[in-house]
Amino acid sequence: MDASRANRLTVAGLFAFVLAAAAIAYYGRAELDKSRTPAPIDPRDAAQVERGRVVYASYCASCHGGQLEGQPDWRIRLPGGRMPAPPHDQSGHTWHH
Repeated sequence: MDASRANRLTVAGLFAFVLAAAAIAYYGRAELDKSRTPAPIDPRDAAQVERGRVVYASYCASCHGGQLEGQPDWRIRLPGGRMPAPPHDQSGHTWHH
């Protein structure tokens, strides 16, 4: 096999590899985005509201407070560079969520 043909095969192989990697990245990202779609929230569903209360108490209240109040001075950066936990509004959102 001459050098010219070997170069063309190498370039074609690299092109196919890049194309396959791009396709995998694109479709993998699309699947990841699908999995992040939150379930619809129905505030009239007492069981769902109670599950939310348990999740908040378990994972959020220690920083954001039991009454959604956030940490003191939440707008002032901590010495380590992080921001304190902000308060939640009545819908459960903070300025960065």
